[in-house]
Amino acid sequence: MKKFLMSAFILAATISYGAVEVEYEDFSSKEPIIQQGLKQAKENIKTTFVYNENDMYRIYARAGFITTIYLNPDEKVIYLAGGDTARWVIDVGSTGSNKGQQQIVAVKPFFPSIKTNLVVNTDKRSYNFFLHSAKDWYNPAVTFVYPQDEKLAKLQVMEMEEQSTPINIENLHYDYKWKKTKDKWCPEQVFDDGKQTFILMPEKVNSDSLPVLLIKDEQTGKSAIVRHRYNPHTRFFVVDRLFEQGILQYGKKTIEIKRKGSFIKNPKDYYPVR
Repeated sequence: MKKFLMSAFILAATISYGAVEVEYEDFSSKEPIIQQGLKQAKENIKTTFVYNENDMYRIYARAGFITTIYLNPDEKVIYLAGGDTARWVIDVGSTGSNKGQQQIVAVKPFFPSIKTNLVVNTDKRSYNFFLHSAKDWYNPAVTFVYPQDEKLAKLQVMEMEEQSTPINIENLHYDYKWKKTKDKWCPEQVFDDGKQTFILMPEKVNSDSLPVLLIKDEQTGKSAIVRHRYNPHTRFFVVDRLFEQGILQYGKKTIEIKRKGSFIKNPKDYYPVR
């Protein structure tokens, strides 16, 4: 699986926001656009925008009324500036919600038919607003959905699930031996839980110095590459089976891992039948 850190995600989904379902598409890889809450403003209802750091959000306000912009609970305002602070009241506050404590930005114009812009920078995101004072309607509340963050969170959960390997800790066996060498890919520990075999690699090992794991056939003594996986976070080679003897090979160098009491025929040995 590719790493979850990537430049952009194209995502289409439908999410529930209260009693209203909002269908959105992530436009993070497209040209910036101006998202408008005109329809909701004429109905005097809450407006929900899809967040994209390159977009500008057009908000309609009304003299004598307050428009409240709700920021995500994971962010705090660190900078705020309005283009026309003489004819607009712009204030920052906080409120509790079912998401937890979150900051809000309150906006109120003194006159109708005036316009300005507002920049809000938080410790997580940057918002650009175009404020328009209408005569008879406005956006009373403005909220955001964050599809990129939701996608990243899902990918993080998926990666953690892939990285986790269940181990039967009540049935561990450490009966393995191998020659300790100064190679940075020499194992630190080998054990199994009755079903899987785990080989712990040193901290100094990296993706460029990982050996190949082979297992000797118990009947012929011949070695073959076995399917295994390496987790760089836990530093474990994980093999979904048990083996009597295995070989870690890096270039021409090898380290042989033997289970206690194991005996495997050497391919060159000759046992005449009597």
